[in-house]
Amino acid sequence: MTTTAKLVYVPPTFVDRLWNWLTPLLAKACSSSQGELALDEIRAQAVEGELSVWIARGDGDHLLAVALVRMEQWSGEIVCRVIAIAGMSMRQWRELQPEFERKMMAAGAKRIRFEGRIGWKRVLKDFRMERIVMEKRL
Repeated sequence: MTTTAKLVYVPPTFVDRLWNWLTPLLAKACSSSQGELALDEIRAQAVEGELSVWIARGDGDHLLAVALVRMEQWSGEIVCRVIAIAGMSMRQWRELQPEFERKMMAAGAKRIRFEGRIGWKRVLKDFRMERIVMEKRL
């Protein structure tokens, strides 16, 4: 049976109701963020509307992926900044990228900025690498 993924925006007023359902994937995003993301901060920012939560939902109530997005103003244009994406069964939800991009354009975004592990470069073939992040632990 083939799963048809659906892209769904989670309004801030629904974040608390869905929190327990979202937490396992958000915890996965936090664990690979080198301390940049924390569950309590994500929840607070999502409830306040500072971060947008988007999910890829499979058949029934199966959660395939969650993305955290912040719309930012950069030099007079709106940039959709993808803060994190975590999921499973990427082949089932990867096809949602064009729909997500259309929704971000409709919201006024002129570009999408995504920061993540180097492996995303293989997945996001129509993105170009703008810069790298260097870090040294002291």
